[in-house]
Amino acid sequence: MDRLEDAVSEMTRRLQQLDRNQTAQGKATKEELGATVESLSGLFDISAVVTDINDKVDKQRQYQELKDLREAIPAFDSSPRQRDLQWKRSRGTGQWLFETDEFKRWINGSSPQNTLFCHGSPGSGKTFLTSTVISHLQEQAAHSETVRVAYFYFDYVHRQEQGPDRVVGSLLKQLLSGYDSIPPAATGLQQRFKKSLDPPPWDELLTEFKTVCSDFPESSIVLDALDECEGDVGLSRILELVSQLQASRVRLFVTSRPYSRTINQAFGSSDQIHVRARDEDISAFLQERIVSRHDDSIDATLQTDIIKAIVSRSQGM
Repeated sequence: MDRLEDAVSEMTRRLQQLDRNQTAQGKATKEELGATVESLSGLFDISAVVTDINDKVDKQRQYQELKDLREAIPAFDSSPRQRDLQWKRSRGTGQWLFETDEFKRWINGSSPQNTLFCHGSPGSGKTFLTSTVISHLQEQAAHSETVRVAYFYFDYVHRQEQGPDRVVGSLLKQLLSGYDSIPPAATGLQQRFKKSLDPPPWDELLTEFKTVCSDFPESSIVLDALDECEGDVGLSRILELVSQLQASRVRLFVTSRPYSRTINQAFGSSDQIHVRARDEDISAFLQERIVSRHDDSIDATLQTDIIKAIVSRSQGM
């Protein structure tokens, strides 16, 4: 805008000079007019400014359309759960998973069905492990424009709010957050909401999600505590989602208790890891908690003895 004001001021000054010349000489010559126009055109290209302003307006409009679409999609937000787990998680826990052959195959895209299924008893640390995996994947995705990470934490307490449509909606919104405008893959969904504010039916929503996923085939979807999914109908639909993701190139990471035959059958051909509380994770947790107490009566030797005693009795919980 400063350049525009300077150009207008200069234009005004030169036209006033030209007007004085007209008064003194009776008329402006063709050469004088041409020289003035030529000098002003070199000073400022107004068309470039107009184009730049229009581009910025278009980008703002496209971003607002994307924001409106994301807000219209019904979803349950799992991000507060992830932030809470990150804050509570002890430093260094869960690193053992990244050294397993199963995880290495999965992260490299060479595991069966591009799926890694982690199962374990209650209290074995599956959810904390999930938060570690999500953080790890997000760090990798931060260095790539073609990789996205979307996740969902099922929770028995909130199961009535976590219907299948809100699960897929949450994943879809996370994938769309990687854009500056509505991608071609989501224009159908945009048109759907323009016609009606009612949520799309399950089949249509699932189709739209698959289409957006196809834009990021190297992305990862993480589902924690699948056994806490809402009801038999809800689980059936989520397993339908799982089946379609397994048929794509998207990587799928899932945790669950091992008690559901239906869930176990869905992952029968996938790489699996039995999750239990690892000695190194328990030690890291206890070490962090003891240090945080600032208790001078617990010296280094006593700390070691306490940790060893608890670890030896944990038996993988």
